[in-house]
Amino acid sequence: MPEATETVTTDVVTYDDTDMRAEIVRLSDIIDTFTISDVKEPELFGSLSDFVETMADSRRGMADAQDKMEKFALDGDTTTGAAGLVPDYLSSEYLSIIATSRAFLGNISSDPIGTAGMSVVYPDRTSGPSVAVQAVENTEVSSTALVVGTLSVDLLTYAGANKVSQQLITRSQPGFVDILFRELAGQYAQVTDKASISAAVAGAGGTAVLADLGADPAATFAAFNVANSAIITAVRKPADTVWLAADRWAQLNSLVDADGRPLLVFGANGPMNAQGQSQFNTMVAQYHGWTVRLDVDAPVGTCLIGWSDAVANLEQSPISLSALQVDTLSTDIGIAGLQNIVVKFDGGLYTLTVA
Repeated sequence: MPEATETVTTDVVTYDDTDMRAEIVRLSDIIDTFTISDVKEPELFGSLSDFVETMADSRRGMADAQDKMEKFALDGDTTTGAAGLVPDYLSSEYLSIIATSRAFLGNISSDPIGTAGMSVVYPDRTSGPSVAVQAVENTEVSSTALVVGTLSVDLLTYAGANKVSQQLITRSQPGFVDILFRELAGQYAQVTDKASISAAVAGAGGTAVLADLGADPAATFAAFNVANSAIITAVRKPADTVWLAADRWAQLNSLVDADGRPLLVFGANGPMNAQGQSQFNTMVAQYHGWTVRLDVDAPVGTCLIGWSDAVANLEQSPISLSALQVDTLSTDIGIAGLQNIVVKFDGGLYTLTVA
C-alpha cells in the first residue's frame, strides 16, 4: 500500500521595489544632467556617470577600473603637474638646474638670532665720547656723552609648499618628494641671496656712477680706489670683496690694454704687470688684491664693494614641513625659514651704479 503524502503550502512573500526603482531612475536622470568640469582628464571619463561607475567597479576589485582611478588620482596634483613621473621606466637623472650656493650670503659672517622673537636688536652707538688736549691745568677736560641707541632688524619668513597626492609620493620614480625638497631648497637659496644683496646695495653708505667696468681700465682702477678710500675712512678697514652681477662680471673680465691684451689673466700664464687674475671657467677672480665674486642671483648692474664684516646674515636655516590630508589622500610638503641681513656699518659698503 503506497505511503500517504502530505502537501504543504506556504504564503508567497513579495517585495515591493517600486520606490527603489523610482529612486534609481531619479538619480540616473540627475547624473545625466551633470557636467564633467571637475574631471581632470576628459579622455578618462566620458561623463560623471562613467566616473561613478568606474569608482564603484574599482571598489569591487576590478583591475581595469582600479588602474583608471589611479591615473585619475595622480592627475589630481594640480600644483606640481608631475603625474608624468610615474611611467614604466624613467632615467634616474633629473633634468633641472638646482643651485643652493649663495655667493653673497655664503661669504659674509653670520650672527646669532637668539631662541625667541621675530627681530634681532643691536645696541647701536649714535654718539661717542671725546678725548682732547686739556687747555689749562685744573680746567674741565673734554666731555661728550656716549649715546647708545638700538638697531632692530626684523626676521623675514621665506616659505614655499606644494600639495602632492599620496599616489605620487609612493609610486613616483625617481622619488618626487626628494626632488621637490631639492627644488624648494634651490629656490630658497636664490630668493634669499638676491634679496640680501639687494638690501646691502640699498644700505651702502657710498656710491658712484661707472656705466661700464670694462670700457676704460684707468677709470675702473680709479673708481675702485675711490671706493676703497671711502670705506677705509668710514670703518678704518679696507674693502676685501667685490660682488658683481653677471653683466658686471663680464665687463670686468673684458678689461684690455691698448693693444687688446686682457688685464685679468689666467693664472701664471699672464704678464707680470697684469691687474688681476681670472678665467672663464670660474666664478671667483682677483682684482688688485680684492676677491671678486660672481653672484648670479644679484640684480643686473650690481657692483658692490665692501668690507665683508660690515654686514651679517641673520638666519634660521629652513626646515622641511609635511602635513597629511586624509580626506584628499594628499600631503602638503614645504619648507620655511627665517632670514634677513643687518648692515652694521653702512660706510663699509660702496656701490658703482650704471647710471
